[in-house]
Amino acid sequence: PHRVVEWIRRAYDERGLRNFLIVDDDLFRSPQWPAVLGGIAALRRQRPQIALFLQSDVGVATAARDGGVGSPAAVRGARFVELAAAAGCYQVFMGFESLEPANLAGLRKRQNQPRAGGADAGELVERYRAVVSTWHAAGVGVHCGYMLGLPGDGSGCGARAARALAEIGVDVVSFFAATPLPGTEDYQAAVADGSLLSTDWSAYDTTHFVRRHATLSRAQLEHEYRDAYRTFY
Repeated sequence: PHRVVEWIRRAYDERGLRNFLIVDDDLFRSPQWPAVLGGIAALRRQRPQIALFLQSDVGVATAARDGGVGSPAAVRGARFVELAAAAGCYQVFMGFESLEPANLAGLRKRQNQPRAGGADAGELVERYRAVVSTWHAAGVGVHCGYMLGLPGDGSGCGARAARALAEIGVDVVSFFAATPLPGTEDYQAAVADGSLLSTDWSAYDTTHFVRRHATLSRAQLEHEYRDAYRTFY
């Protein structure tokens, strides 16, 4: 932790850098996060212009709901949010990925779901709403990642997702085309079932749809992608 804090101090003092991106959505699971965030918060007492864009996950802000108010998990989650804000975090990025429970189950994104065995869409919306409220209460904006073109998506999925995320209170959304990146299980499955639409690696940038969808054509997927951005912004 001291090396991280010292690097930020030197970058600020010697190079005039003020904004830092911490790309580690497993930081909350590391025993080192109190020292990292606490050290940066201490730096800011003399260097208040230091600011962080932090990557996290949904579980940080839902610890109280999952573990019970006053539980060790809840106390730890609340402390993480508090220290992140003290360390200058102005925006947190996390992957909501989908508002469709079946899509999350397919992604094995268990930490996004409110209970073992999954949840219905209404429960998922309320969970995400609680996440946004927790970070907003600490003065931190919420930037979420959302995937389009997952198996459970259908016609109108882009605009529906955008409206729901705006209603929940998300500040910034980055929509991504679901992409089976080489080296992943998704890519191996796409090769095996013949659903790859392209082997042009320059298209594997999460803005192009490179895998055949069960119910939507590539043109329809592209429409949903554009519609999501147009609706939210």
